[in-house]
Amino acid sequence: CLHGRLFLNGLPMLFLIITTIILYLFLVISESREVPESLSATYYLMKDNGWMFQSLMVFCGIGLLPSWMDVSSEGWRFLVFLSCSGIVFTGVAPAFRLKLEGAVHYSAAVVCCVSAIIWILLEGMYPVVLWWGLIGWMLYLQFGRWCFWLEMAVISGVLTCLI
Repeated sequence: CLHGRLFLNGLPMLFLIITTIILYLFLVISESREVPESLSATYYLMKDNGWMFQSLMVFCGIGLLPSWMDVSSEGWRFLVFLSCSGIVFTGVAPAFRLKLEGAVHYSAAVVCCVSAIIWILLEGMYPVVLWWGLIGWMLYLQFGRWCFWLEMAVISGVLTCLI
């Protein structure tokens, strides 16, 4: 029963998002033979296939919204909206090396990450931030690329909270 919902929701959507992110990163890393500087840098690494980054961001932002809103406390839902909007805007404005598009992209990315971290903390799930922060720090020490591992820690933290 769809209960009047237009989108796939709940665990199936979350697992579809996780699978899509993993497959995309596997493709990018296998093509470039390196860990990207950031998730956004994959737009440039994929050259003619930059649309894949854009599609991934828009899909994740729109796909996460219903499930994330469902588990969020009423008072913190605006943070969910800001974070999902930030994900979508990073996909809509992927060319961060351009002046105007870069300003939109960076602003959206910061709003997304900060909103997501604040949401996790306000929902009382701070061990998730500590856990994924520690894992991200260890991966950064091993492989470098601080921005990529920060993004992966935030994405993993949100997905952990939703599952």
